[in-house]
Amino acid sequence: MYKGELFTNLSGNIKKGTTTLDNIDLILNSDLGKSIGLNNTNIFVQFLGNSGGAPNDFVGTIQGISNIEAYSTWKLYQLFIEKRLFDDKFSVLTGLYDLNSEFDVDDNSGLFINPSFGIGPDFSQSGINGPSIFPTTSLAVRLKYENENIFAKIAVFDGVSGDPDKPEGTQIKLAKDDGLLIVGEVGYEELPDDLMNLKISLGGWTYTKNCETTELSVDYLPKGLFEKNYGFYLILQKLLNSELNTFGFLRFGYANKKINPIDFSLESGIKLDGMFTEQSEFGLAVAIVHLSADYMKNMEVLENLKLKKYEMILELSYSFNLTNWIKIQPDFQYIINPTYSYSTKNTLVFFTRMELIL
Repeated sequence: MYKGELFTNLSGNIKKGTTTLDNIDLILNSDLGKSIGLNNTNIFVQFLGNSGGAPNDFVGTIQGISNIEAYSTWKLYQLFIEKRLFDDKFSVLTGLYDLNSEFDVDDNSGLFINPSFGIGPDFSQSGINGPSIFPTTSLAVRLKYENENIFAKIAVFDGVSGDPDKPEGTQIKLAKDDGLLIVGEVGYEELPDDLMNLKISLGGWTYTKNCETTELSVDYLPKGLFEKNYGFYLILQKLLNSELNTFGFLRFGYANKKINPIDFSLESGIKLDGMFTEQSEFGLAVAIVHLSADYMKNMEVLENLKLKKYEMILELSYSFNLTNWIKIQPDFQYIINPTYSYSTKNTLVFFTRMELIL
């Protein structure tokens, strides 16, 4: 799959301007039962290629602007083997694995381009090099149980994804002081006729290695205190109108305020399938993050940057199929209080995304 974007900052903030960026996914998913006789086992391989500009450099948000913005490189992104047991109710997975492919996932927010509608910003900010998500994954072991309407899953990851000093290519660096990232999620879902009627997910995460806090001492030097980094999230998805194919979603997430810039976030929106054409999606969503008091104090003292308590992004998006293999998506985002901008001006940006599905 190929995704290409044309980005324009319409109202300015850090700077007006236009840039382009793109993303390529090459995926192989093979049933090893058919190829070498390992029944109920599959291998998944994904290569990732990114290039182009950095839209957030024009705006300065803490949440980001595009969910395909990344360092320009090619890499092996995922490589794992999954074994299914007990009539597919239980499965074990191990290898290079994207946490957000199964954890902290909102099935109805995938339309939107802003990263906050993928994994929550309270979670994605964590870790020395981020958790095991786009664009850098780490080695993991994941266990999952599914039975009728309930599911439960837990995964253990290398605590540092890739190599923070080497963003090029695929880096697998296991060090004894990396620690581990442990993620768990339980939930309930109703899927009559494979159409999601209701889904509730509750997840939590923690790092085993202590992280330095963001507190400052009286003389404005770092205290050097260390605490566990942890957080939780709650996701609610609901079919609002079956005749109009209208879905709603709501997510709340929290992260340890002594360590993280964002201590909690809220994302919500609606999506309409087939509103204008049969193969189309239309949606409106909002993402709000609240900055921790310690982080705001740090930025004011050390960077002379006085931050607002919250940042809000409103997104309006419409996606439609031009042909069976070309999808076009115009997208507007309005940013209120962009965190890393010295200007107090709110910002309006516009994307045009094209997807080629081969």
